[in-house]
Amino acid sequence: MKKFEELVGLGLAKTTLKETVVDRLYSHKTLGPAESMLLLFGPPGTGKTSLVLACATASKAALLYVNCTIFPAKDGVKGYFKTLFDKARNVAPSIVFIDDIDWLCNSDRAAKAPQVGELRASFLEDTAAFLAAPAQVCVIAATSRPWDVDEPVLSRFPRKVFVPPPGPEERAEMFRPLGAQCTGLTEADYKEFAERTEGLTGSRITILVKDCLFEPLRKCQGATRFRVCPDGYYEPAKVDDPASFPATLANLKDPSKLRAPPLAKVDCGVIAFA
Repeated sequence: MKKFEELVGLGLAKTTLKETVVDRLYSHKTLGPAESMLLLFGPPGTGKTSLVLACATASKAALLYVNCTIFPAKDGVKGYFKTLFDKARNVAPSIVFIDDIDWLCNSDRAAKAPQVGELRASFLEDTAAFLAAPAQVCVIAATSRPWDVDEPVLSRFPRKVFVPPPGPEERAEMFRPLGAQCTGLTEADYKEFAERTEGLTGSRITILVKDCLFEPLRKCQGATRFRVCPDGYYEPAKVDDPASFPATLANLKDPSKLRAPPLAKVDCGVIAFA
C-alpha cells in the first residue's frame, strides 16, 4: 500500500484528502463523519489511484475497488452499488474506490452495451440511498475525463479534487532516486531533468527513472568482454581492456559472481529522449 510521504508533490490534494477523509475516518467520534463522496480528476498517470491507496493506509480503512470499464454480468447490474456499499458498511471504516467513473456516462458505450446505462441508473439510485444513511464509509471516484461525467452523476460528488501533473520542482524531486546510485549528479542535473520532462506525468517519470536504473544491467546483458575484479567478481569490460576476457552473460563461468557497474551520469541520457 502507498503512503502519503511516498508521493511527491500533490500538496493540495493530499491536504484535502487528509482533512476530509483520513482524519475523519480515523477519528470520526471527535472530528465528525468523513466526506461521503469525493471525485478526483486529472490527466492519466498523475497519482489519483496512489492517493486513494495512501488514504486507505493512513486511515487504516478497508479498501473496496471497482473499475467501471469492467461490467458486471447483466443479471448483476441492478443493485450492484447497493451490494458494494453494504459490504463497505460491514467492514467500516472503509473506502470505496470507483475508477474510470466517466464510463458510466458515455452514450456511445451505452448504445453498444446496454448494461452501461443500467449500471449508471443503479449508481444514481444506490448512491441516493447511501447518502441518506451516513456511515463510516467514504466513496472516492476518479476520472481523467471529467467532461464526460454528466451532471446527475457529477452532482453526487459535492467535493471535487484536482490532481495535477507535477511541476518543475516535483519533477526534479522524482529523479532523486538516481542520486542514490549515481554520485555524480548535481542540482543542475536535476533541474535539467525537470526541464526536459515538462508536460510528463508522474507515472511516466517513474518509468524513466526505472529505465535509467536498469542501464547497468543492460551493460551486463550486452557485454562481450568481462574482467575479474580483485574480490573475484566479474564486471563488464571495454574491448581494449588487456585484463579482460571474451564472454557473454550466458556463458560466464560463475554468473552468481556477476556485479553490475555503478550507474554513470551518461546512463541518464535516456531522459533526453523523454
